[in-house]
Amino acid sequence: MLAGECVPHHTLAGRYLHASNCSHRSAVHTVAATALAEQIEALVGEDDAYEQAQRHALALLEEGLHLGGRIESTRDEWHDR
Repeated sequence: MLAGECVPHHTLAGRYLHASNCSHRSAVHTVAATALAEQIEALVGEDDAYEQAQRHALALLEEGLHLGGRIESTRDEWHDR
């Protein structure tokens, strides 16, 4: 995009600029800062969700899962030599 051109409305920046003065540099900087802040928030949210899922998975591993059945023989019976 060349200096002085309007930001198209279908772009991320275009969502924040209202058509009257689209070449104003401070508005473009505000749009860029807003977009960057949104992206950072999204990444932090993804990281938090990953950490929560990881803690849940580790808790399941610690607790173990009951898969049914009974052990009817001893370890020694399985490992007779």
